[in-house]
Amino acid sequence: MAKTSNRFKIDTLDIESQGYTVEEAMRELKFFIDEMKTRNKIIAKVIHGYGSTGTGGVIKRNVESYLRTLQRQKQIKAFIPGNVYFVTGYIDIRNKFAKFLKADGANKYNNEGITYICFREP
Repeated sequence: MAKTSNRFKIDTLDIESQGYTVEEAMRELKFFIDEMKTRNKIIAKVIHGYGSTGTGGVIKRNVESYLRTLQRQKQIKAFIPGNVYFVTGYIDIRNKFAKFLKADGANKYNNEGITYICFREP
């Protein structure tokens, strides 16, 4: 079995398992994004949950709304829902970051509880 290269390793923020409120989750997300930008990362992953408990859905919507704002302001390149291989409209960005997404296993499952943040071109 081939080893995954560390070159394509994705840093991850898990706000789902911490039981954060929306405000706490957003504070952690903002800190994480600042850290990833400082470290000149290409891509990162946020685990926010998909809402089966009711809470994850609110956090997910807030995360995606915030990332949409950052993308419009050109503070991030793009964001990709975890169900990227099953969502239309993300083909170009998915292809640009394919090596990272495949190394993380994104092509093997439909995970609405995660979102990838793309900071710059690979």
